Amino acid sequence: MKKVIIWGTGNNARQMMEERCFDGAEIVCFVDTYRKMDSFEGFPVITPDGIKTKAFDWIIISLTKPEEVYEKCKELQIEDAKVVLVYNSIMKGYEFHPQNIEAIRESMPGLGRVMDSVRER
Repeated sequence: MKKVIIWGTGNNARQMMEERCFDGAEIVCFVDTYRKMDSFEGFPVITPDGIKTKAFDWIIISLTKPEEVYEKCKELQIEDAKVVLVYNSIMKGYEFHPQNIEAIRESMPGLGRVMDSVRER
């Protein structure tokens, strides 16, 4: 089972939780840049600096405008292969890893469907 950190505690993350997009993965925590809450959907919420203390396979970025978050991931020295942009895989500077999509489809089919539908647009 893949361990995932989900960046974002807004409507996109809430909808993905409601649609059970992360079934098949172990949610480690959620990240909120400004940490307005201690928990989200029953999971702890941490600040970006807290990521350094967590073991994870992927960071799933649930934001539709992920540029600032992606830059923070680079600043925290998180390799691109561990960063998954749900809504914008063609962002400048981001190295897309197709093997992630296949692995996501296998381990989290619901999230795979969301990512496929975004790419079809």
